Amino acid sequence: MFKRTHAWPQVLLAIYCVALFAGTHWPKLPGIDVPGRDKTLHAVAFAVLTGLLLSVLARQSRLARGWPIALAAVAIVAFYAALDEWTQPYAGRTCDLLDWAADMVGAVSVGLGYLIATRLRPA
Repeated sequence: MFKRTHAWPQVLLAIYCVALFAGTHWPKLPGIDVPGRDKTLHAVAFAVLTGLLLSVLARQSRLARGWPIALAAVAIVAFYAALDEWTQPYAGRTCDLLDWAADMVGAVSVGLGYLIATRLRPA
């Protein structure tokens, strides 16, 4: 299926997805909210997810480099983030549109960074 030398990005992505899902669906502990920290954590967590997904797509995809891969990664992460927020009430947490927006800030930032990096890299 995948060459042995290229399997680590997929494995790391899978582990991260499981950890992210577990972290966002663990019942919220009372008294640990720090104003502003929640949105920052969302942005960073989904920036990392987007970076890992871009790494996998760039290695395995037959798409052209640049915007098709960045757009695909951001779209996949947007869908995952929406699904993540939508399912959180089943774990006693809240579905928050602002959390999804923070997720998108992280995803789009990494997507744009990838586009800039691919433009600056010599062909």
